[in-house]
Amino acid sequence: MKKKTDKNNRVIGVVLLVIGVLAIVVAFPHVNEMISQSGSDQAISVEYDKIDSANIGKLIKVSGLLENDGAIADDVFGVSRNTVKLKRVVETYQWVKDCTETCKYELGWHEGLINSAEFDASHKNPTEVQYESQEFMSEKTTFGAYQIPSALLHKLDYDTTLGPDELIDAYHGDLVVFNEYLTNSTDPLNPKIGDYRISYRYVKDKNITVTAQLAGDTLVEYRKSDKSTVFEIVEGTTEAETQKETNILANVLFSLLMIGGVLIVIASLYQLITGSTIGKK
Repeated sequence: MKKKTDKNNRVIGVVLLVIGVLAIVVAFPHVNEMISQSGSDQAISVEYDKIDSANIGKLIKVSGLLENDGAIADDVFGVSRNTVKLKRVVETYQWVKDCTETCKYELGWHEGLINSAEFDASHKNPTEVQYESQEFMSEKTTFGAYQIPSALLHKLDYDTTLGPDELIDAYHGDLVVFNEYLTNSTDPLNPKIGDYRISYRYVKDKNITVTAQLAGDTLVEYRKSDKSTVFEIVEGTTEAETQKETNILANVLFSLLMIGGVLIVIASLYQLITGSTIGKK
């Protein structure tokens, strides 16, 4: 009876041992991935107003106040603003076809031209516009001790629309100022197909966080070991990113503890299978 019990224990032990080994095999790649996330490709937090030459070529993260360098202008309409970037938004009054349920045509203001080639004859849009939306910014913008290139600044969302009073002060042309728009419409409350209106968006001075590679004093795109890239600009400080890093490290520690627990179980199972203690001859 004792032999039968020992045999059953060994069978159970072998099965559990196999399960334990498989658990480690499955868990190890995930742990390795999390460790790599917190390793060489982890951004180094640096000072906003000082460049450390030792960080050149590395992935860095810097937070601080993004301030305008002076006026950015749209010379076509003579509109300018003290900001890091300015956008002229041109919308045309035109048809749009909505087929969410049953197809119907609706008139509205839309940026860019909607292709009406397949619309019916009574719902045709203009095929060209006199003006297009356009962004205006410096080639590089000063950010503390660093320079932000336009390719990165382009990613920062606009947060403010130029108001009617500011438009009246800035614009001196033939278009009508109606609310926050310049428009060619003779009756802004009842626009015609093809009428256009222009508004301006800009970015207020604000705190931002940039994650990128340091090249001299310029922040450029960083290529990680897995071939993905990092070139980020977000509003606010680094608290959210710091929390993300803490979560990664906590997950790594938890996974390592789990693997350690499995190893202890395997050692106990080995004793059960062999009927001997570890290290006993």
